[in-house]
Amino acid sequence: MLKEIYDLGLDMHSRVCCQIYGLNYEMFEEIRNHKGESAQETQENIKAILEKWAKTEDVKCALALYNQRYNTNYNDLTDESVVRLSEMFELLRKMTKTTVFGKNCCRSKTSLISVKPKCA
Repeated sequence: MLKEIYDLGLDMHSRVCCQIYGLNYEMFEEIRNHKGESAQETQENIKAILEKWAKTEDVKCALALYNQRYNTNYNDLTDESVVRLSEMFELLRKMTKTTVFGKNCCRSKTSLISVKPKCA
């Protein structure tokens, strides 16, 4: 996996996070980085995300993970859910970065098992 990250120029922490949580890397990065330099650019980015990802299994799994973690009931990708997913993705990325590369590197493999949501 590290060779793939290097060869493709991927964000290492995001890629590892996606591997752990079973998320699509491209979707993860597009949603996580949806904020533009202006409100108009941010809205255009959200619109592009909605057009590309709204009806995909990948976003259904991401929403299932969000609902599971935050006890919510998002069923569809909307402007609001893009923002919420972005916040969660950033948090998951930071937690993964700390777990894998930081002071908590001694966690057992079993503590990372079964974090994937059950996608309906």
